[in-house]
Amino acid sequence: MPLTLVVFASFYPAGRHAVQYADALAQALHGPLVLLHVNRASLFDPYTFISEEYHHQEFDQQLDTAALLGQLAAELHAPTTVEIATDLLPAVA
Repeated sequence: MPLTLVVFASFYPAGRHAVQYADALAQALHGPLVLLHVNRASLFDPYTFISEEYHHQEFDQQLDTAALLGQLAAELHAPTTVEIATDLLPAVA
């Protein structure tokens, strides 16, 4: 089973460089690549105390980001998927 590489994706120069580097590594390893975009890192789940509707609103606001990352993924050489998360919790990391 090939190794899957997960890279934090952003549109800043350092983020784009990380994506290009990860693409080259994934090609060399013949493995898939996951572009992960996260809004914030949290120690606790902020949706515990607020409505689930707010969580859905945050995901809706990320549709443009997901579309742009999808375009970027289509330009890469390794098989690539895009994942969007509002929070990076310790359990997920």
